[in-house]
Amino acid sequence: MSVIKPDSEMYGEELREAECFYCYKRVWPLAVLWSSNGYHLWMHAKCVKSLAVRMFRDVHEVECMPKRLFWDTSGRSYYGGEYVPRVEENGR
Repeated sequence: MSVIKPDSEMYGEELREAECFYCYKRVWPLAVLWSSNGYHLWMHAKCVKSLAVRMFRDVHEVECMPKRLFWDTSGRSYYGGEYVPRVEENGR
């Protein structure tokens, strides 16, 4: 993660055209940049903060769940490890 300024030699031209990943507005003249696998994710500092708060809230919600609903590769649904038949299977 980096803070990119307009006079950046490495990203100056790209920064001029970059849109924020979160709000889709141009990030010029100052942006936060995350790079991974050759892809650049540009954001305003305030948008990074907003996204981070929402991400942490979602992680907390998942961590606090005592049970989870999931499906196996055959499409069978489970809740907290117990099989839950689909409506078609039990005739309701």
